[in-house]
Amino acid sequence: MIDYIVLCAVGIEKVLCNEIKHLGYKIERTLLGKVYVKADEAFIYTANINLRTAERIMMVLKTFKATTFDSLYENIKSIRWSDYIPKNANVEITKLSSVKSQLYALSSIQSVSHKAVYDSLKLSYNQTEHLSKDTQAVEIRIYLNNDIAEVCLDLSGEPLHKRGYRKLVSQAPLKETIASAMLLASGWKRKFPLYDPFCGSGTIPIEAAMYAMNIAPGLYRSFSVQNLKFYSQDKFIKAKQLAISKIREYDASEFSICASDKDREIISCAIKNADNFKLAQYITFMTESMEKLIDRSGIGYVVTNPPYGKRIRDEKYAAKVYEQMRYLKKVFKSWTYVIITDSDDFESYFDMKASKKLTIHNGSIVNTVYTFDNTSEKSVIS
Repeated sequence: MIDYIVLCAVGIEKVLCNEIKHLGYKIERTLLGKVYVKADEAFIYTANINLRTAERIMMVLKTFKATTFDSLYENIKSIRWSDYIPKNANVEITKLSSVKSQLYALSSIQSVSHKAVYDSLKLSYNQTEHLSKDTQAVEIRIYLNNDIAEVCLDLSGEPLHKRGYRKLVSQAPLKETIASAMLLASGWKRKFPLYDPFCGSGTIPIEAAMYAMNIAPGLYRSFSVQNLKFYSQDKFIKAKQLAISKIREYDASEFSICASDKDREIISCAIKNADNFKLAQYITFMTESMEKLIDRSGIGYVVTNPPYGKRIRDEKYAAKVYEQMRYLKKVFKSWTYVIITDSDDFESYFDMKASKKLTIHNGSIVNTVYTFDNTSEKSVIS
């Protein structure tokens, strides 16, 4: 069995754990933004292709105590790098962190670690120097915490939120992984209508359509594991074929996902993004301001990412939008509202007490996902 670390945005670890368990794997432990899994090699391909809220999959090559640069060098050099890295591959140490450790100078840690990897490769491949000819980089990450070092091999490459459909973006778009976390944490199912009144470039409705049809988020992209020596094309193809076999083919009338924005050009952008994955036919896009929405009966979910202060650098405008959002409660009377914002006072603006709050670190911005359950009926149905 192999040790893996699955990275995610801080705050959505529980959502990610549920996804991993649903794939049939056990969780070893969790830390902030990290989920540890012990699994077989197939996990590499299954996780990269299927996880909606993960940002990156890594293989833990070695864990050891490192209080001196000599111990750091010797331990990293002792890893059989030639089992993972092809001859003349371009090796990069792309992430370093040191917390409460005697080794804390990141530039020195990077230099020593880089030398250790190359010295090991030169020895294995009988070279006097390691020639980095390949354009595709093999990425290594090293984490030091309380003098314990974790040396990890990146298996994803581009962050997993980059599905491949979002070629055009609006101002300050929401990451696909966070949009999926909002949907999964809310308990939304395709039997309930979903509406996004601030859809921007379409991330939330597109992620919702993919979830409703069980389209794996990583189905149409490549991963850095494909550049590694142990890469198995057979296992990769098998994982993709399994994911494809689980796609649900539905007529657009079988579920309702609607999205709007007042900007016509932004809606055009959202439609093009959805069409990149052939999903535009399953989503109703409208150029409409929130104030012109008509009443919706029944039970459903409003899931949205309104303009907020730090995201658009205009807190007064954001506060005005928040107060105007009270109109949603008149239009969608018995719906659940799932709203992400950086405002601590959103409940006051919205004039409603949240039934659930989820704090998510979206880069340098700390967001809260507020869930307002506006009906007792829905909890019975779901």
